Amino acid sequence: MPASAFLGTSLCGAPLAPCANPSPTPPSPPGDSKGGGKLSRGAIIGIVLGAVAALVVALTVGFLACFRRRATAPRSRSTAAAAAAHDVAEPITVTVARTDMDAAVKQSHSPPPPGEGSTKLVFVGGAPERPYDLDTLLRASAEVVGKGAAGTTYRATLDGGEPVLAVKRLREVSLSEREFRDRVAAIGAVRHDSLPRLLAYFYSREEKLLVYEFVVGAGSLAALLHGNGEKLDFAARARIALAVARGVAFIHRGGPISSHGDIKSSNVVVTATRDAAYVTDYGLAQLVGGAAAPPTTKRGAGYRAPEVVDARRVSQSADVYSFGVLLLELLSGRPPLDATPDGGAAVDLPRWMRSVVQEEWTSEVFDAAIGNEARTEGEMMRLLQLGMECTEHHPDRRPAMAEVEARIERIVEDACRNADSGSTDGSRSMSA
Repeated sequence: MPASAFLGTSLCGAPLAPCANPSPTPPSPPGDSKGGGKLSRGAIIGIVLGAVAALVVALTVGFLACFRRRATAPRSRSTAAAAAAHDVAEPITVTVARTDMDAAVKQSHSPPPPGEGSTKLVFVGGAPERPYDLDTLLRASAEVVGKGAAGTTYRATLDGGEPVLAVKRLREVSLSEREFRDRVAAIGAVRHDSLPRLLAYFYSREEKLLVYEFVVGAGSLAALLHGNGEKLDFAARARIALAVARGVAFIHRGGPISSHGDIKSSNVVVTATRDAAYVTDYGLAQLVGGAAAPPTTKRGAGYRAPEVVDARRVSQSADVYSFGVLLLELLSGRPPLDATPDGGAAVDLPRWMRSVVQEEWTSEVFDAAIGNEARTEGEMMRLLQLGMECTEHHPDRRPAMAEVEARIERIVEDACRNADSGSTDGSRSMSA
């Protein structure tokens, strides 16, 4: 070190000032030349510069390490908090009513692992006027109102008596969360007066739920036609057919989903006043069905077009065929093949109708409840002809759904006009 580095200290001796009592200089070892044990001035300067450079490098590395640690600290804490949240999440409890409605069955499922579904109810098209969450929905009283290939439908009543919701618990869904979300968003974007609105959905590894608006006071068309209760006149049946045709035609016009996929009488609900009908389960055929599941199922095969080999891929022309079977069911009062669990009184409606018409037993095809309505006989024959055209074996021979809707509108108008005319004539006869 140079002499200036020791200024202000109590040190003495070369290269500083001599000490007061200098100690004798030790003798040099034998063989050393004069001054052989001392460093030169250049060596001392080089050592100083190297030490300073090493000190600067060390300080720079330390500063960068501290800065990086501070920048990553918040992210690490947030990740740890998220992991802790998953660790302490409570199990999800799903309350399900048994089919006999004698008691409720509670099934508990562990929360899904990160990345495999959330524990939140996702609303489609905005939050409801009266907010509710998944826990509120799962605590609601529920009763089974329908079971089908897509899953089980429950009537859920929230605390306070409203709102009343239709909750469909899907089964055999093999879609990822992203695929499920995209397809449900397409279903939720469909808005029509003849289609119940999809309000929300829930996705987890164990459970997939769809929440719809519930049609209060409504019953399925299958129960009305094949039950032992009230009988429908032809005007009511024609109005139901028109409502379903309007809903399916709206889907076919090129909206977010291209076809219904599962048209049948059990998927049509009718209000208590019989003046409105809704077609349900639209688009669900693309949601359900595992990868290893068979392409078609026996249940509901009587509505399925002959060219359909995969129930998850139904064309618009196949929709028209299914709707045609529904028209024949409305007119005859008979269920199609495999439409009921026991198969009682079920027939291959398109084949049976054609055989009867070819034998000129046309009057035999109509349900006894409407067979004696002479004033609407012409409209019944026109609707029968339309049902036969819709159930043509070759898809190219079937009319488009827009044409079907227009033709049923004219049939309904004429039937109402004839019914009003008959009422007027009857009143005049009674007064006379």
